[in-house]
Amino acid sequence: MNQVSQEPLDSAVRRRKFARGRKNAADKCIRSVLFATRAAVARPLFLPFWLRYLAALALGLPGLVACEKAIPNYEFHLTRIDATGKELGEGANFAEHPWACVRDEKTGLTWEVKTAAPGLHARENTYTWYSTDETANMGYEGKREGGACTASACNTEAFVAAVNAEKLCGYTDWRMPTTNEASSLVDASVRYPGPTIPEEFFPNTQNSKIGYWTATAFDKHADGAWAWRFDHGADFVALKDQPRYARAVRANR
Repeated sequence: MNQVSQEPLDSAVRRRKFARGRKNAADKCIRSVLFATRAAVARPLFLPFWLRYLAALALGLPGLVACEKAIPNYEFHLTRIDATGKELGEGANFAEHPWACVRDEKTGLTWEVKTAAPGLHARENTYTWYSTDETANMGYEGKREGGACTASACNTEAFVAAVNAEKLCGYTDWRMPTTNEASSLVDASVRYPGPTIPEEFFPNTQNSKIGYWTATAFDKHADGAWAWRFDHGADFVALKDQPRYARAVRANR
């Protein structure tokens, strides 16, 4: 197995650092454009105001568009893996040779990939949040049945058990991700309506407000748990008895 260089999974720190870098780059570029535009249109005082205004637009808009392109994007380092555990090359085509998992070389996490076909990994499957682990459920297990799915009972605990029984990509230590782990799939540079997840690696991701469950229960109210949506690229609290999507994860050891 390849060695991975793991980065912190603290979503707040990671997103603040990246967002700060983007803001600084954007501010610097925009200031340069505005300064150059003002200098270019300020001198010909003999021109009427409206003409100088149009000249400023003509000079400034292309510069602002260039600034948008110059702002850095978050760079993922991901590896596609087929159902047998074999790594696939960069040019892999999902339609010809579908992969079942993706390994994040930055975080050391391996993620389940969804399919368009019915079955355990179907993209349409939904689950209610459910956990019998008293240290994780904040005093309320959630709802045992309430989603719409195939190949398992329609709750998150049963879904994970089915993925482990299947030995997806050769592993049996699959689980639900924490909210911080789920945040590592989000490209903070992508705006609404997204998707804020790299689609070329994660096809069949549902880009909707329903969102994907995490394992993290809401500590302020036992009925709630955290979920992530990939249109806004943000987490939110939802009631455990509501059906939502789920994606399994495991940590490389």
